[in-house]
Amino acid sequence: MTSGVYHYTARSDEGRFVSGTMRAQSYREAIARLRTRHLFVTSLEDAAGARGRMHALVLGGARRSSRLVFMRSLAALIGSGTPLNRALQVTIDQCRERRFSETLRSIASEVDGGASLSEAMRRRPLEFSEHLVAMISAGELGGILDDVLQRAATLLEKEDTLRRQVIAAVAYPAFVLCCAFGLVTFLLMFTVPAFASILAQLHASLPLSTRVMLEAGAIVRSPATWAFGVPGTLAAVFVIIALRRRKSIAVWIDRKSLDLPVLGNVQRSANIAAFSRTIGTLLECGVVITDAVRTASNVVTNSAYRLAAEEIEHSLHAGMAFSPLLERSGLFDAMALEMASVGEESGTLDAMLVRVSEHHEAAAASALTTIGAALEPALILALGGVVGGIVASILIPLYSAIGSIR
Repeated sequence: MTSGVYHYTARSDEGRFVSGTMRAQSYREAIARLRTRHLFVTSLEDAAGARGRMHALVLGGARRSSRLVFMRSLAALIGSGTPLNRALQVTIDQCRERRFSETLRSIASEVDGGASLSEAMRRRPLEFSEHLVAMISAGELGGILDDVLQRAATLLEKEDTLRRQVIAAVAYPAFVLCCAFGLVTFLLMFTVPAFASILAQLHASLPLSTRVMLEAGAIVRSPATWAFGVPGTLAAVFVIIALRRRKSIAVWIDRKSLDLPVLGNVQRSANIAAFSRTIGTLLECGVVITDAVRTASNVVTNSAYRLAAEEIEHSLHAGMAFSPLLERSGLFDAMALEMASVGEESGTLDAMLVRVSEHHEAAAASALTTIGAALEPALILALGGVVGGIVASILIPLYSAIGSIR
């Protein structure tokens, strides 16, 4: 079974190698489209296959900065009256990222062949997400493509800002924990054995903490620990990943994670912000609410919110109102529910949802800043305590043994 998404590497008439991603019904269709651009295909992998996933992992997608510049530049050019084909060519000439430049060339080729901009973008899911494509499509239908491109760029900037804040909050604690693990492992493997032999020669009386530390060092140095511990850890990781692929288990885990102190609130704020901004922005662009909610279900990162979005979309098709469905999910706070209800009654749901997203983005950013400020000294104290405990467990019996020598 194929995914319909293919990663390709090809050589142009000038001998230049290019690579990219495209959506097609079959291998034959993908190759045919590449040949219309006078490209000689050297590699074509289905994204669903192992080699395709490896290809995507190595190449990755376009940088967010490249997409932002593309959106802003294209909006300015189209707003000034430049034809789409010419505007695309100008953005290609300005692009400094080889992979994204190839993506833009392929889009321009399909637009020249009669495809719409949104249709050409939809065939490149690695570079253009579903909600961006939906916005572009609505802008084309409404004749406001330049305005929609500006809004799409703003949406990308907001998403990127929140993503950077999350990474910044996680990066330092992760770095400190890795350093602590490496340092403790080094002490237990190399430093402890040297002092253990000295303590044995002195026939020193060892306190409980020292005996525990020596036993831990023996376990860490044991070949059996590495022979069974590492594969066991990897197996546990794979089992967890496999379990999370089951929808019911993933939803249960993610719902429980929302109840965690502090971190649960950050998750709630981040997901409500992504959900609200996506729907609000799409509604501003003229996308119908059912399509906007379906798109938002692919934007949120928590499985519980994803399932809620799917249920809300289904109920909207049945004719139910939007704000009661939010309340029924139990995942949205009173402020979001109240503003959604007011927006529905006043016909300003799009603007209200954007305000909800701004409030929760600020709340998530504030919480992440607080977590980072609290974790830094706590981790340093914890690391100092562990290292100090190891050193004390060595030096106390050593000094005691030396002092007992007459």
